[in-house]
Amino acid sequence: MITWPNFVSQLFNGLASGALLALISSGLTIIYGTLGVLNLAHGAMFMLGGYAGYVAFQMTGSYVIAVVAGALFLVVVGGLMELVVIRRFRFDRMPSIGMINLKGKVAGKLKDQMSVDLENEKTNSERTSGSR
Repeated sequence: MITWPNFVSQLFNGLASGALLALISSGLTIIYGTLGVLNLAHGAMFMLGGYAGYVAFQMTGSYVIAVVAGALFLVVVGGLMELVVIRRFRFDRMPSIGMINLKGKVAGKLKDQMSVDLENEKTNSERTSGSR
């Protein structure tokens, strides 16, 4: 049987979850409405902010400091993404699906770097096993 304290607790949990989903979906709607591109990075950024807040809460025990730390962390990460990734590809005459193109370029560069790293690792392991 449900009790009033349990009902009120679940009511507040549902309202908080609904507010967070509304915040994320409004960000997706604004980006899609202005750019015409469905950018799905909002969930990843939200997750990073939540993780930073969790770490700050574990370190300090203060919910207010955790919220501020999560927001400040996302400001820094967003600024770095703008400087390192977005500005590099901004003037590439991107088509209307520019963000998808941008993510493809970044993924391609990461894949190329990973394959170079794997080749170097393979070469180094061959050298060490051949010298025995």
